[in-house]
Amino acid sequence: MANDFTIDPLTQIHDKLWEILEDNEDFTATVKAGNRTKYSGTNENPRKQERMRADTPEVTIIPQGGPINLHLSSDSMMMTRSFTLIIQGGSQRANLQVYPLEWLIIKILYNASDTLNLSFVKKFRVLDAALSLDEVETLGARREWSSSLTIEVDAIIPKTDLTIS
Repeated sequence: MANDFTIDPLTQIHDKLWEILEDNEDFTATVKAGNRTKYSGTNENPRKQERMRADTPEVTIIPQGGPINLHLSSDSMMMTRSFTLIIQGGSQRANLQVYPLEWLIIKILYNASDTLNLSFVKKFRVLDAALSLDEVETLGARREWSSSLTIEVDAIIPKTDLTIS
């Protein structure tokens, strides 16, 4: 069965990760729409140049690369794509925003379908979590905690979806 690739599968995966987060009322109440940095969509430059304290917490999903097996089988290919989800908390106290928001996101992802409800996704998983205390360029330099989660998505694309018309 052919998939609907009027929108490429990479964009569909990226958008689906945002959809899963934004379908959760606690997430949308915690992270204001303007503090969700999306590298898909219509905003040509989504990253705020000068952040204020009100711009936190901020969540960003950054697309990364991954291996591609063009010949998984005689009738399909497989690609693995990684995404880094970054939470910037705006404080040197990790328990203020970073820890609670990271925990909420982990619970949201745990409860999501392991195929992201996309027919071509075989599985997604969270591989890693990292914390760092970063220097932030704002109006008045400061340090703040950030957390990053590495999300990996395996997609299998049938040969019927790979033909060029």
